[in-house]
Amino acid sequence: MSRPSFSAADVAGRGDPSLVGHEPEDEEAMVAALRWLRETDGRSIRALSSDLDIPASTLGGFFSGRHIPTHEDTWRRLLAGFGVTDDEVVVAWARAGRRLATVRRRRARSADGT
Repeated sequence: MSRPSFSAADVAGRGDPSLVGHEPEDEEAMVAALRWLRETDGRSIRALSSDLDIPASTLGGFFSGRHIPTHEDTWRRLLAGFGVTDDEVVVAWARAGRRLATVRRRRARSADGT
């Protein structure tokens, strides 16, 4: 069963990624929601890194879109750091991360001609 999704425009338009029960439809939406969470929270990447025990370079990659978290435990720590602890949300975002990372790999392979 498909879950409701949201786009980057939804995040920009409402100022709220409406995380509960939803997953980002694409990388742009995921990055927009992560940035919104961080900006709303107000902590620096370095402070978040210390609080979440995730390297600052990795977090920076998540917030810039260079990296996509794919492991559920990473999503659990990341979202919990912003007060999002609903298991359904964590699972949905981990699933979206895996899906988006797969799409990214396929695009990279087809661009390389492999």
